[in-house]
Formats: sequence, structure tokens, C-alpha cells
Amino acid sequence: MRSSWADYPQAVLTAPAYDGLYPSAEALLAFRPDLVVLNYPPPALQSALQAAKIGWIAQSPRTVAEIGDNIAALALACGAAGAGQRAAGTFRDAVAQAQQAATGRPTVKVFVELDAGDGRRPFTIGHGSFVDDVVTLAGGRNVFAQRPETWFAVDIEALLAADPDVVVLGDSDVNTNPQTLETLKARPGFGALRAVKAGKVVALPGSWLSRPGPRVALAVAALAAALHAQSVPRQAP
Repeated sequence: MRSSWADYPQAVLTAPAYDGLYPSAEALLAFRPDLVVLNYPPPALQSALQAAKIGWIAQSPRTVAEIGDNIAALALACGAAGAGQRAAGTFRDAVAQAQQAATGRPTVKVFVELDAGDGRRPFTIGHGSFVDDVVTLAGGRNVFAQRPETWFAVDIEALLAADPDVVVLGDSDVNTNPQTLETLKARPGFGALRAVKAGKVVALPGSWLSRPGPRVALAVAALAAALHAQSVPRQAP
């Protein structure tokens, strides 16, 4: 089974889905799984799985390195330790290659938008998110890195004060309310941002940028290429 958010690779779409945002213990138990992988499991769900003697692991990485560790840990829990170590190694190598390509380049101030929200207060990331690490590895600096939260809403006044060199849209390919340079310009006040005026807006697939899995390596490589206008390999890890 899969979370309703899980849509890659395409083969997983044939698996039954459950609500990944608000997971129900009853729904999960009905599938009789051998192992449940969770992000931030609520205590009631943990208790229900333990009572049913169903194994579970929680993976909530705060850095890109922890994503590699989680790949290996998940494979180990599935009885495929060797394959997991190889996959984790491939992921780490891809990240290191992208980071090396950005080494020595000027640091670029970056604002990351994960969700436009109501258009006036989009959601971004702080130091508590692995996406902040993606920006750093790509040779950028998250303009809200001083904030400890994983994600939070920010207003245009704070954005104007932060004055990013580049805006990264992680919500350009979502089904509901996708964002572009033109939609940014249409928001109240956003057209005054220096990056928007200059057209320095980078669209990255949200499934690469905000899902803590192997394709985060693609996000690092693509962002490094965009920030530094260079050719960075983008092979799938």
C-alpha cells in the first residue's frame, strides 16, 4: 500500500492508497502490513501499530545526509541491507557530484516557496528542513535559514527585507494553484522583489525538492545548475 501522495515510480499507482496527511490507524490495520513507514507518526497511531504487533519506522530527515541514511535503514528493515547500502551510496555520490560543481562559486541568496498559500503569505522553509540543506549544497543560502522551523508562512514585507537573488518555486507543478513567474508578478507586492523584476525565478519539481527520497539528489543538481548557470549532470540516482 502507499500514501496518497506517493506517485513515483508509476508502478506504485497500482497499489491501494490511504490518506497520507491524516493517516488512520483503522485504515492502515485493514491492509495488514508487515511494515509501516511514517514521517511524523502521532502517538495514537504508534500505539495502535504496536498493539497490533506491526513493525513501523519513522523517518523525518532534517538534512540531505540523513536521507541517505534513511534509504539504507529502510532497506535494512525490509531485509535488503546490501541493496540499501548500494542505493544510499549512489545517492550520496550524486549529491557530492552536484555539490562539487557548485564549489567555489559565489553564494546566492535564495527564497524557496513550497506552497503559495493564499498568495499573500506563501510557505517557505527554515533551518529545520532538509530543503534548507538542498539550497546550501547547491551553493545557495536560504534567506530564512535563521528560522528554526521546518516550514512556515512569510509575508511580502519579510521577503522584501530578505531581498533574495533567486526565487525557487517548488509549487510550479502542483495540481492545485501551480505557480510561475507571471503568477508571482500578479501577487500584491511580489513584483517589487528584485529577483522577480529580473526574472530570476527557478521552477523545480516539487516531488524532487520536498519529498525526502532519492530524487532529492536531482534537486541539488538542478538547483546548482540554475544558481550558477552551468551544466550539472542530472542522472537519476
